[in-house]
Amino acid sequence: MELRIEETVIFILSIFSVPADSCVWGDWTPFGECSTSCDEGQRLFTRKCNHMSLPGHLSVDCDGENSKYGTCILGGCPGSWSCWEDDGHCSTSCGNGTQIRRRRCDDPVPTNDGDECPGENVTNVHCNIKECPGGWSVWTTFGECSTTCDEGHQVVKRRCDNPLPGRDAAYCDGEDVQYVDCNLGGCPGRWGDWTAFGECSTSCDGGQKLFTRTCNHVSLPGHLSVACDGENYEYKTCNLGGCPGMKLHI
Repeated sequence: MELRIEETVIFILSIFSVPADSCVWGDWTPFGECSTSCDEGQRLFTRKCNHMSLPGHLSVDCDGENSKYGTCILGGCPGSWSCWEDDGHCSTSCGNGTQIRRRRCDDPVPTNDGDECPGENVTNVHCNIKECPGGWSVWTTFGECSTTCDEGHQVVKRRCDNPLPGRDAAYCDGEDVQYVDCNLGGCPGRWGDWTAFGECSTSCDGGQKLFTRTCNHVSLPGHLSVACDGENYEYKTCNLGGCPGMKLHI
């Protein structure tokens, strides 16, 4: 025998002793996502009020709320890096250098066995506080000494390329050309003229006569003189004419 819907509802309500104007809550079901992606968060749950009133009866709302928030746990949160911070100073005071930077896995720290921060906590970065000023090369001679002995002068030069000044940096301080003393050894002496000293050793037939000369030192005061090269005396032949004959007395 086939029962009509109305009779079926009456039959069910009578079995569970439910009044003809009652309602029943459905199961709680999650609605939406957890409020966090890790650790403990909140999630909305909803339920539906199933009205079971008979035809002709006013529906009655279910007693209680149709939504609530429940706890959701999705596992520990991974750590996140803090900002990079300088550790120490630049390796150079000017020009291109390197500097160490560090960061910490504490923004936030891992929770409940969450993953550590990926990547390294130390890195090296380029640093350039300012451009380097120029530096002088060594002095080098240019040309010859102005004299060969005693005190002369010679040009020496240097270049501002050790290193070259950086862009907008200061040029080398000082001069790039100087005059320095050179050939500080004393000048050799210069012989004066030969002058006769004394008489000829004979009056005829050729004799010897002494001649001398003086070494004139030309070095500047305070400089050691150098002796003249050679002797300061020599003998020369003199009175080459023949001697007159001698008369014999008998």
